[in-house]
Amino acid sequence: MASRLAEEMALSQQHEEILARREVALRAAERLADSRAQGLPRVLEAAEAAAAKRSAMLQAVDAAEHRLKTRIDASSRADILTQQCRYWASVERLLPDWEGVLHRPDEASTQPESDAPAPQGNA
Repeated sequence: MASRLAEEMALSQQHEEILARREVALRAAERLADSRAQGLPRVLEAAEAAAAKRSAMLQAVDAAEHRLKTRIDASSRADILTQQCRYWASVERLLPDWEGVLHRPDEASTQPESDAPAPQGNA
């Protein structure tokens, strides 16, 4: 009987230890839940602030892109027209030198490179 009593006491002591550990775990879980509940509004506020900042930055980038496109369009039109005029002036100036070659493709393609007529003029 004494052994049963000792066994019962040991089991009771183990049961008390298990209950104590369970209580500690429950308190830790409650503290974690409380801290998460308190931290959630701060996380939401930070996410909203980040979204607003991102939106403002995108608007600033779009505005800068629009300003650059407007500036480039205004200045590049004149540059394009100037380049176009220069190109056609060059074509008109060099066309007489190339007319002989352009009108005789069969002769130019059958002659060796060293015998082919070279265009004359300023390049």
